[in-house]
Amino acid sequence: MRVIPRRNESRGLTRGAGQAIVLMILVVANGCKASVKAEAKTSLDVEETPADFDEPSAATPGNGPTRAGRLDTEPPALLGARHDLRVVPGKQSTLCRCLAVALGAPNDSAFLWEADIPTIDPTTELVIAFSSADTGCTEEPKESLGASYWGYQTSGEDVVVVVESARSGRPVTTGAIIPRPGPGGHVYLRPVDSSVPYAKTEKDAPNGCVVKIPDS
Repeated sequence: MRVIPRRNESRGLTRGAGQAIVLMILVVANGCKASVKAEAKTSLDVEETPADFDEPSAATPGNGPTRAGRLDTEPPALLGARHDLRVVPGKQSTLCRCLAVALGAPNDSAFLWEADIPTIDPTTELVIAFSSADTGCTEEPKESLGASYWGYQTSGEDVVVVVESARSGRPVTTGAIIPRPGPGGHVYLRPVDSSVPYAKTEKDAPNGCVVKIPDS
């Protein structure tokens, strides 16, 4: 039987260990190379790609949603009656005869919208809402369903909102978008005729009840 000398076994072990070491060196080298490439690519991406490229970094005027989720780039709402608008009880800014009145911007806390809050041009438009409920009015006609918007008129720099008595078969409208008065002008409420008590004034105030215009 032939016996293989130990030195050959030792040489074989040395050769195997050397191969393993070479293989480990190659693996480590390749791993470092890949890591360097990955780090270089990441650094390049950060430098060349703006943060949040496909999203605005912050809300900007004209691009942000309003409380109701509508964009404030939408065109202003048309002037006239709003059947989806109510005044919040106790939030009125003016008390006229048999009438609680609020005037301001669409998102004012005095307004209750049944649909989306509209967009207006604050430089040329205002929102008005009123209610004859719970005003303690003793002059309402028996057949009246409450105060209802009839229309508006302009007189010089003033805007006059006209109200009527709502009757069965006709919708009750308690709000509108109206023009903003001109410089030095006012917003007034007055009844459509002398039989209507809402916002009725004495003869020395022919334009009607003055409604406070908000400062902003």
